[in-house]
Amino acid sequence: MISNVISRGSAYHVYDMSGKEIAFIPNSVGELLGVCIDFVILQNGGLFVTFDEFGKRVASIPTIQGSFKNATGSTFNLVKNGLITSYNKQCQKIGSKSI
Repeated sequence: MISNVISRGSAYHVYDMSGKEIAFIPNSVGELLGVCIDFVILQNGGLFVTFDEFGKRVASIPTIQGSFKNATGSTFNLVKNGLITSYNKQCQKIGSKSI
């Protein structure tokens, strides 16, 4: 489980609940947007990209799907056309609701 992500030098350093560094993700792969319990989400150009707690790329989704709103628990949310849509770390849609 991820407790913190710190940008230091040329990488994002991922820490577990005990404070131990468990992975690093080069910041050249994108801008850090959010941290969930078991993945992080970055934006790289026209893609939102998820990485697991070990720094392995999991999935991506085009930014045309919406604007990044937040990341919490095990989901992240995008906003578009008055809807908030939730996605899991595999970038699969799990639900949406009106704003």
